[in-house]
Amino acid sequence: MTPLPSPLPANIPRSTFLYTCSNHGGPWNDYNRNWTVAKPSIKRLIDELDLTILVVGRSLTGPDDADLRLYLDSGRLVSRPFAPWGRFLHLVEESRALWTPNVADGSPRVLTQALCKDVPIIVNQHIAGGWKYVTDQSGVFFSDESDIVPAVRRLFSDDVQKLLAPRQYYVDNYGPVKAGLHVQAFLELTVGEERLARARALVSDPYYERGVFGR
Repeated sequence: MTPLPSPLPANIPRSTFLYTCSNHGGPWNDYNRNWTVAKPSIKRLIDELDLTILVVGRSLTGPDDADLRLYLDSGRLVSRPFAPWGRFLHLVEESRALWTPNVADGSPRVLTQALCKDVPIIVNQHIAGGWKYVTDQSGVFFSDESDIVPAVRRLFSDDVQKLLAPRQYYVDNYGPVKAGLHVQAFLELTVGEERLARARALVSDPYYERGVFGR
């Protein structure tokens, strides 16, 4: 299979931090992606660490984002529209880390996508779901714009870098087979093996298979 060509413009460094937030969803999406924290954090990451931030899905050209114009003009802040899924994964793969300031989010699938691409994650410790993916092997937590810079410095530190193995961590702990075993163990504890056996027998009943069971 021919690899996808890089969708990144040539002038974007390969050491970008990737953040996704669509401004097509309006206030709801801003809230869900925690733009209130993301915006000042972006400024601090660029000003204090000279990072390049890639924002996917948000144009940053509206009047509400006028204070980001200098960062866009400098090339340290880059925005691009949502790409097809395969190209988006390529963007993730070429990023130095995936940054998720989200709080009111069930469990962003982009977290596991990044881990599968061997990209470390920086996750808001108050996130509603997805916190379980943050370990010594996968990334670090932060809480808001006040500690985003120390969190990134911690991610870059030798002590953390030598432990990072995002893809290996995911393969060792997740996936269809392991998830299925977790569900089975949960059901055995809560429902009981005897009732599970009866449920399996019910599913194998030919009347059940034809959709007529119980008539």
